[in-house]
Amino acid sequence: MRTYIFFLLLYLLPWSAVWAQNDGIKGRFLSMPSSLMPMLGANTRMDLIDFYESKMRPTITNEWGEYSQILDMKPDYMLLQEDSKGVVRTAICALKPQKADTIICIVRSIKTLQTDSEIAFYDTHWKKIDTDRFLSLPRVADLVKDSNDIPTITYTDIEFLPQSANNHKIKVTFDLTEGMADTKPELKPTIEYQWNGSKFVRF
Repeated sequence: MRTYIFFLLLYLLPWSAVWAQNDGIKGRFLSMPSSLMPMLGANTRMDLIDFYESKMRPTITNEWGEYSQILDMKPDYMLLQEDSKGVVRTAICALKPQKADTIICIVRSIKTLQTDSEIAFYDTHWKKIDTDRFLSLPRVADLVKDSNDIPTITYTDIEFLPQSANNHKIKVTFDLTEGMADTKPELKPTIEYQWNGSKFVRF
């Protein structure tokens, strides 16, 4: 009986590392559907992880002929330069009180003259979840007093401040200038949010 248990443990040991990886950011990155990361195939993603962990940090030519590189990677967070203009931040956020349950948060930013970002949330099977369940962004009227003169938010820049799966933070900067040269601070307000185990809340 002891011999059987010994060989069973030997068999399960390598799989424990695989299961652990699947729960971390590396596993989520590798399992991400091609619809969310069409420029990076499975082998290219594995190469990016291998290069980062070996501290080589080279760029890799992706499927679109652009260059991609992992800039930062933690157990619950990854910063990816997907091409010359696009940056993708992926984070795992733990849900309370079910500590084993998590959601995946992705912030995709296009950096040109103005940075514009979008945020999305997914479950662990990559089913998209309504953003309003986890983050309530303000309206124009909540940001400036004379909102009648500013009908829309022109750009939204979202910066991820990785902490851990339990308390990630994001900093959101809104651009209300509508392309005008006016750069008054009140026309580019910044709000910070922190993950509290169920959603990002303003603090």
